[in-house]
Amino acid sequence: MINKQVFVVLGMHRSGTSALSGELHHQGVFFGENFIDDIETVNEKGFYEHRELVDINECILDELGAAWYDCFDVYAQVNQGWRPSEKIINRIKQFLVSDEFSDHQLIGIKDPRLCLLYPIWQEQIKIAGLTAHVVMVNRDVSCVAASLARRDDMVHMHSALLWNYYTISAAMAANQSNGYWIETEGMFSNPLLEISRMLAWFDIDLNVQTAKFIDPKIPKSIANPMNCDLSRRILDASSPLLDVDWLQEMQSFSDRYLSQREFIRAILDSFKLINDANIKAINNGENYSHALCVINSKDEAIEYRDNIIVAKDAFIAEKDQFIAEKDQFIAEKDQFIAEKDQLIAENSIAIENLENEKNLLVEKINHYENIFGIRLLRKIKRRIKVIL
Repeated sequence: MINKQVFVVLGMHRSGTSALSGELHHQGVFFGENFIDDIETVNEKGFYEHRELVDINECILDELGAAWYDCFDVYAQVNQGWRPSEKIINRIKQFLVSDEFSDHQLIGIKDPRLCLLYPIWQEQIKIAGLTAHVVMVNRDVSCVAASLARRDDMVHMHSALLWNYYTISAAMAANQSNGYWIETEGMFSNPLLEISRMLAWFDIDLNVQTAKFIDPKIPKSIANPMNCDLSRRILDASSPLLDVDWLQEMQSFSDRYLSQREFIRAILDSFKLINDANIKAINNGENYSHALCVINSKDEAIEYRDNIIVAKDAFIAEKDQFIAEKDQFIAEKDQFIAEKDQLIAENSIAIENLENEKNLLVEKINHYENIFGIRLLRKIKRRIKVIL
């Protein structure tokens, strides 16, 4: 009997994971029926994220004191052995073997939070006797940042940090599971080719003849792409999962994060204000009074973010002023030393001149003493002669 197989779709938010999951679902990989709601203008064709799956992951992040947008310690804690409560573990087990999936040999799970939490799910997938096929979907960081800015008012620096962290975490999980890497641009340009290659990689025959969900299109280019070292290394790699040193990437990211932790914390707090306001707007409806509350909250968040930027600029200005004052002090010190050395040289010359004058005076004194002694001797001799 062939083990039931599960496709695990990993990738940063707004990376095209919904498109891939939707295509797989329509090709015969069952992702479930109870999906989270579609959002108009964001993902009208659906997210293909099971409501229970997302709720479980939200509960895991809640136990960690994290959120999807504030998660930079999660992967380390999970990989160092942290595990959620027994209640959540039991929910994962029940979900994987639920009646909803019982009649399907190929099932799928998709939620961007799995990038960070996959080791927890991987253990339970193995215990459930399922064979996992991990698919890593990657989209250019500039496109992700632009999409998150439209959807969540997220600043590009925050988006770039999340893209790096989610991408590295997901790539490490896919690398350890003999996973498959898909570029979003290639998937949208030729979905049939990319889906066929992926299925061949996992030795699965779904007899795919045409794309049933993804509409082939040429991805739009970004006018001002972000400068991202990891993105360049991915582009330069012929096989990103194998060619990129993902462990080193995670270490480098962690070092950068720790060195800027307070500044990043301020960005996350700022976004939380906006995100909380958006959640309130969704939960309470779009009425005038609440709209004003949302606007005020966003204004406060923007003001808070602007204050951080101003404070940072002030700090940089003070640092530059300190450096300038330090350089001026060094210059004045160097000038003082030069004047001191000149004074010492002049004093040495003066002492030498005084010494020379002293020697001349001594010579004169000796000369006069000699002359005076000769005259006195002659005078004594004359007196002796007179006496004789």
